[in-house]
Amino acid sequence: MAPHDELATVTGGGKPYIFTLAAPGEEYICYVLGNGPVTITLKLPSGSFTARWYDPKSGQFLGPARQIESSGQYIFQTPAFKQDIVLYIRR
Repeated sequence: MAPHDELATVTGGGKPYIFTLAAPGEEYICYVLGNGPVTITLKLPSGSFTARWYDPKSGQFLGPARQIESSGQYIFQTPAFKQDIVLYIRR
């Protein structure tokens, strides 16, 4: 994995900031600094992926993983959070 901040944008939640690591086409980690909920727009290749939310403060995944279908980009709405959140995606 390597930094790929050009793949993601974040809006909402005051002044959020996003860092993105990726093995493009296979695995993505988006770390959002700030409070939410926020909206993440991620450039993903077409196909099926599994997405999970992770709370770095508690060290716990939030809810079950979910299957998504991308057609070149996907828009994620985070759950509410008070101090940072991570989006983990894999093929």
